[in-house]
Amino acid sequence: MIDYTDRHLNEQLNRRSVYLRLAGKLWVIPVAMATGALLCFLLYTLITVTVHGQRQYRETAVYQVDFVQNEATGKVYDYYNAATWDGLIFTHPDIATTVRKELPEGMTMEAASEAVRADLVSDIRYLSVEVTTPDPKDTAQLSLAVRDGLENFGEVAKEFEDITFLSSDEPTLIVVSDRSRNAVLLGLFLGFIISAFALYLHEIMDDAIYVPEDAERRYGLPVLGVLAGKAGENRTVLPDYLQRQLAINLEQALREKERVLILSLHGMDDAKRILDELKATLSDTGAKVGGKSGMDTMSQGIRCGFVPTGSVDDPAFDRATSSCQDVIAAIHYGEGSGARTDNLLRELDKMDFHVIGLLLVDADGEFLSRYYKVTK
Repeated sequence: MIDYTDRHLNEQLNRRSVYLRLAGKLWVIPVAMATGALLCFLLYTLITVTVHGQRQYRETAVYQVDFVQNEATGKVYDYYNAATWDGLIFTHPDIATTVRKELPEGMTMEAASEAVRADLVSDIRYLSVEVTTPDPKDTAQLSLAVRDGLENFGEVAKEFEDITFLSSDEPTLIVVSDRSRNAVLLGLFLGFIISAFALYLHEIMDDAIYVPEDAERRYGLPVLGVLAGKAGENRTVLPDYLQRQLAINLEQALREKERVLILSLHGMDDAKRILDELKATLSDTGAKVGGKSGMDTMSQGIRCGFVPTGSVDDPAFDRATSSCQDVIAAIHYGEGSGARTDNLLRELDKMDFHVIGLLLVDADGEFLSRYYKVTK
């Protein structure tokens, strides 16, 4: 029994076919890049508007903190360090009471606590206090309230000689740096990388058949010919030599055959359509089909009968195969049904059917012309 699955899994990648198919889809990359740039720009804008959408005003005040010496240890008090001041301003009653009295109208202590950040440079003993609110007047008033609270704390707390206000600036609008250009560039880069990788991955994972050589390597069966389009539509898009090749191959393969099944995975109706297309193509080449079609340009012609049928699970299959054991299986161009075709050929082999060869149907003549570098 032929192991079609092993052939399928170990077949060599047809790079020329892959690259030609990729060339026809390169438009996806600039579209993906443009989409990525737009999405990153919108996301950046959304984040900046959400986070910094409301104008913020900041005032920074600087204080000098002078600690007294601890008589018990002979060292200055040092447990009021940088980590404690943020919470200390709004929790220590000697500061918080003063701040609460001078809060801007409508502001709570919780909101004030979120608006104030304090940082002590330990080795210099300078305390920096930043106040940030949406209103410059509220910023100035809250900064003044914190100033009064700290100065009061410096006077009453035993750990300090004094907390001295040194300087402050005016409430200043916080300018958020515009990095939309970087967001757009990131979107372009991500769009290119993702789309290029996705396209290549899709192509190398594609188990469809696009050229006859791929089918022959995969299934170990000859491709007798290529058909393009539906009956009466685009039958001339294939290169002429492929149509002539179909007639020659069929005459050789069907010599001394009386009846041959034309089998399609898509069922009886599709098999009938393929048979109509086959007869029309052979007629165009001048080949004789059953001694009737076309001009008599071939010595013998194709005299056997063709019987259309669906796959082995089709109700018409048993009737069609009752008097015929020779099969031509149709493979649809560009259709990802490699696993189903593997299974079909395996089942035919089990039932002792003789698969004469394959037909590649509904093929793209333009692609095949580029692949073989021929003109139609």
